[in-house]
Amino acid sequence: MKILKKKFVKVSLLLLLFGAFGSVQEVQAADVTDFEGNLHIDFDMKLPDGTPYTQANVLVDIEEEYTHPTITNHYLKIGGLDAKDILIPSVGGNYSHTYGMYNIGSIFDRTQNSFHYAYYTNLRILPEPYIKKITLGDVKTFRYNQFSYKPTWELSLNYDGEDLLSNPNDKFTVLSDRTHVYKEYNYLTSAHNRPTIEFATLMIGNGVIKCGYHMTSVAKDGKKVNFIANPYQVKENYVDKAGNPITPPSGFTQGNLTDATSNQFTHTLNTLPTSYTTGGKTYKLEGTYNGSAKPMTLNKTNPPSITVDYTDSSIPDFDKEGQLTVVYSLAAKLTEKYVDESGAQIDPAWDPSTPKDIEKDAPFWIPHTIGDTKTDSMGDSWEYVGWKYDTDPAGTKRTTLTTGIITGDKTIQYIYKLSKTTASLDLTPTPKIVNNNSNVSWTSRLTNTGGAPLKDLILKSTSNWSTDLKDPVQVTVTPAGGSAQNFPVNPGDWSTGVNLTGITIPNGGVNNYADITFTTKASGAVNQVLPAEIEVAGNIPTPVTAENFVRIDDPDEPNLEPVGNAGLINIPNFKFGEVEVKPFAQTKKLDTTAYQSGYHPYIRFMDMESTGGWSLTAKLDQFKSGTKTLPTSTTIKLKNGVLMEVQNYNKHNETLANLVLAGSVSIPSDNNSVAFTNGANQGVYQLEYDSNGVELELMAHSGIAGLSYTADMEWTLTTAP
Repeated sequence: MKILKKKFVKVSLLLLLFGAFGSVQEVQAADVTDFEGNLHIDFDMKLPDGTPYTQANVLVDIEEEYTHPTITNHYLKIGGLDAKDILIPSVGGNYSHTYGMYNIGSIFDRTQNSFHYAYYTNLRILPEPYIKKITLGDVKTFRYNQFSYKPTWELSLNYDGEDLLSNPNDKFTVLSDRTHVYKEYNYLTSAHNRPTIEFATLMIGNGVIKCGYHMTSVAKDGKKVNFIANPYQVKENYVDKAGNPITPPSGFTQGNLTDATSNQFTHTLNTLPTSYTTGGKTYKLEGTYNGSAKPMTLNKTNPPSITVDYTDSSIPDFDKEGQLTVVYSLAAKLTEKYVDESGAQIDPAWDPSTPKDIEKDAPFWIPHTIGDTKTDSMGDSWEYVGWKYDTDPAGTKRTTLTTGIITGDKTIQYIYKLSKTTASLDLTPTPKIVNNNSNVSWTSRLTNTGGAPLKDLILKSTSNWSTDLKDPVQVTVTPAGGSAQNFPVNPGDWSTGVNLTGITIPNGGVNNYADITFTTKASGAVNQVLPAEIEVAGNIPTPVTAENFVRIDDPDEPNLEPVGNAGLINIPNFKFGEVEVKPFAQTKKLDTTAYQSGYHPYIRFMDMESTGGWSLTAKLDQFKSGTKTLPTSTTIKLKNGVLMEVQNYNKHNETLANLVLAGSVSIPSDNNSVAFTNGANQGVYQLEYDSNGVELELMAHSGIAGLSYTADMEWTLTTAP
């Protein structure tokens, strides 16, 4: 039997002697011991800050054990079922369960060294994953109500006391699934080992002394047994690059611990200073990392944060995982200046107003790469070409990505040169074959092909602009994705330059161009080529140019505008005018009044693709007037033809050079092909006849007076592969 600490009080008895006639009868104690109590478990659970913790899964069993006549242990019953794995819900952080009044004395076997227990046992608490451990709170005792009995089992003393809980600093065994199992204690006697939950037990025993105990959790001062659900914590570390702890910046605490509040917990620091000074040393922020292992590359996010998933079973140690380490390095002062290749300041706005803190005793990474561009306040683009220390000789240009070891305060100059961009330009007329004294609409696209915005644009004609093209009076420029802008062209401006003020074309992207349109009037001789060339200057090394041409059409032989590298360009339309019906054969020449003055019939064609030569043929269909026809012997005769080569075709200096005499050809109107000429060399050619060299040969009595006869003449250019 355990020796209990007791408070003794004096007991006064007033003995009354009752008299009676007859003998005195001895009073015997009843066989039933007067001992019962409310079997109940009751405790609180809270977080370290006192907030009730309500999310634990709590299970408990209720058992009974006695030693006589044999040692017996079994579950008590609730509703006829074993009181096993009873779930205790939380009510505002209080976990309690009541079995009810249990009269243990009425069933106690009072044999010497007999013991009887009714008790809660196997208390299991499964907290949420972010709870690291459960510990005993500020109440380290439990309350007991002691009933002491005389040898005859009459109640001699009832005492209300408190006693310390066993092992208050180690009350739980933690299983692999994080279940916390309460460590029970054998309180009643050493004669029989029956550990129980100290504060939820009824027990009685007959040993050295005869006692019963009713043990509960609420102390005399009203405080209750409570457990603390201790969360995992995120720890803040402040170190130098070698990992040594340093004094953190103001407002931050070395080793600061923050309790997790959820299973997926994120902790975010306040914004860290990029540099600070303490103890005469200046530190520069290098970055942060999470966990215990420092990575090769630090996280540059500021403010930094850490997220720990306490449900992740792959994490072996949440204490190590939950560390956020801030790395600072000793700093030196770096003054940065932006200069051109002569060393002159480019733009005051580029130079930082104050030096920057960089890592001391380490190289500094140059924040620019060769070819990087910056735009100054005037809109000019500059290209990075290198750097130098301010102590380097003039003209020094370093291109390394890092400096040497910076041992103290330094000044670095970043060297830029004014960048020139590149561009392309085209020019397209509509129409390209134009009637004399008619308008031509010109379209030009200026494309920025370089690495800087294209600006400061001036548009003008070059010396290769035909004087037979009248100067435009207005130019319209439409930047891609923008609105059209009109620019007037005053007399003389077209040759000296039209300032396209306000037009800037970005480099890169889908809007890196602008369309230019203007209108001119073209005049000139038949088949004359009028060259057109424009140029655009700006922030480019040399102006870009584009050229094209228009050709004055021949109203007597309109240009056929062949597609490809071979084809007929011009063919004649023979008009013989009025012919008198005569009783004899006759010959009729062309009606020269139907043509422009000086007209000579010609066939112009080109072959710029064949390697085996070319040939020109024609065939004449029968002359018809409705259903009336002329005899197929009706013939067109072309006499004394001259084959010429068209040199410098489509150029302003296009000319005709005689090749050979082509002789004469007769073409009967029988729809049979007649050969005209042929050649072996590629080129552009013109077969020409004098207007008097074209004759229509008619038989006697050909035709009916008053009718108009026409025939189709088909020309064919054949090219060999």
